[in-house]
Amino acid sequence: MATTGFDTYYGDHPWEGMSLNQRSWYVPDLINEFRSRSLFRPFVPVKVDFRAQNTATMIFNLIYGLEPNITPLNNRDLWLPSQHFDSAQISLTLESHGGKVAFHEWDDLITYWKLNGSAGLRRICAAGLSQSMVDHLDLLARNALLSSPYKLYTDNSAATGFNSLTSSNLFNLTDAMDIWLGMSYRNLPIAVNPTGPQGAIVCITSPGVIFDIQNQAGEEWRAINTYSEAGRAALLKYEVGMYKNVRFISHPLMTLWNAGTISTQLTVTSSASAGDGAAATVDSVYAVGQSDATAYVQCSSFTADLFAVNDIVTIHTSRSASYGVPSGVDYVHGKTCSRRVVTVDADNNRLSFDKPLLQDYETDLGSGVYAYVTKGLHVHASLFMAGPEGVVCGVTQPPVVMAPPVVDDLMAMYRFSWKARLKYQLFRPEMLETIFSAGNVRFKGSKTTGG
Repeated sequence: MATTGFDTYYGDHPWEGMSLNQRSWYVPDLINEFRSRSLFRPFVPVKVDFRAQNTATMIFNLIYGLEPNITPLNNRDLWLPSQHFDSAQISLTLESHGGKVAFHEWDDLITYWKLNGSAGLRRICAAGLSQSMVDHLDLLARNALLSSPYKLYTDNSAATGFNSLTSSNLFNLTDAMDIWLGMSYRNLPIAVNPTGPQGAIVCITSPGVIFDIQNQAGEEWRAINTYSEAGRAALLKYEVGMYKNVRFISHPLMTLWNAGTISTQLTVTSSASAGDGAAATVDSVYAVGQSDATAYVQCSSFTADLFAVNDIVTIHTSRSASYGVPSGVDYVHGKTCSRRVVTVDADNNRLSFDKPLLQDYETDLGSGVYAYVTKGLHVHASLFMAGPEGVVCGVTQPPVVMAPPVVDDLMAMYRFSWKARLKYQLFRPEMLETIFSAGNVRFKGSKTTGG
């Protein structure tokens, strides 16, 4: 059938090639990045309010009970040997913590963003600061819990640091039973009575370790949907399942990025401000950061084979050998963060990440070094608990969110802040035990253990 002019030209229109008359519309509603709720709060009790005592240090006394002497007495003995008490002391001290966010009234007037349907930077700042405070306190609690002297390193009973771990040292389920055995012999409240989900010891670990456990446990792994009705009603936050006498809780916070043996460590050779470091486009969708930001971090010389797209690297200003790795990542330091590599530019010694740096790295640490970029083995912490008060929080001023008065000449700068005077610290360390291991992680592409 021959085509007609109508058939040929029906789909054409004179505006098809025009684009200059089109404009962009920026949707004001912000898409919230998922942020997890507090993980450790249910496990760390507030021990004491220091305000009641007007002191900076409080000392608790532990009494050791009488130990029986079962040696038979002589039939004609008239006097008994004395039994003895003894004691130990536990001290709680305090630290100050806080955070701040600010905005100018002009920014609030001209910004079109909305959060959950409500416009304005005031709401955005207040909500963001509250979440930051939750994350801040969770990190303090995690670091205190992981400081327990009861530690094991998978497949190396004599090890004392992360340097003993290799990529093959994945979590071993027999270690979980070793932990339970030790806790039972320490006569801890839960371990000596493993009567089911409510009596089993608890392990908080990483998704990577859960992945490795499920591969080992097979049918012995009990997912939460197989719990009894009472067991499901008593679920802990982020609980994912159970193996024998251990209930497992999964959270990424238990992954200590690049804290193990280092494969590559670069220096950041130019100052980087908050907002810098992200690639212009991430995952073919996100236009990340601001137009005037530097879309990379300038590093010391490296070759292209040292980094790959999707590597997780750690940016940090503090290095520590405390965990067994020379010049290792200090995972408890406040300016330690991790990012996914999006672009590797070995010709210009630059790395670009999936998200901007959210703190300034502008202080020269010496010899033109502003920070370190480290790639190493990821260390996974599996924290076992068999009783209360392994770590407690001493408080003299609980966290308070404030809106300080506007004090500048033009009454234009608004601030939100929070403060607290408290400290998370070990109190009954025998209640805790940690296994450090390698583990599988995956953001995009193939799974890896790092290194």
